[in-house]
Amino acid sequence: VSSIATFSNKFMMVSFVSIILFSVSTWFLVGIAGTIGFLIGLLTGGCILSLFFIVSGYTWANTKLLVENDPTLKGHPEHVSVIVSDKLGDLFKDAIAPIIVDSMKLIILVSILLISLIINMDNVISL
Repeated sequence: VSSIATFSNKFMMVSFVSIILFSVSTWFLVGIAGTIGFLIGLLTGGCILSLFFIVSGYTWANTKLLVENDPTLKGHPEHVSVIVSDKLGDLFKDAIAPIIVDSMKLIILVSILLISLIINMDNVISL
């Protein structure tokens, strides 16, 4: 458990630093509109990716029930592949999707703080 927490903390720090670096570099390259578009695109892509992992994880996890209810398929290659897909589905819905959701929360928090900072800096630089 402690190794998972350590990895999670490192992932959040890398995400935090990369969001700030990419947002500031986008601001230098294309201005405020480009930065806001970059952050909106990041949030939209993250939401779509999160939904994909949640839906596909539950779909793969539920296919095991269909095969296990049919007694003729027990022991066949379909049964083995469904067990593998169940494990992958559990990984998708229980591990990857929550990480993406947590990083989306971090992106929203950082983008709110960063947009106000960038707008203030842009007003200072334009004067």
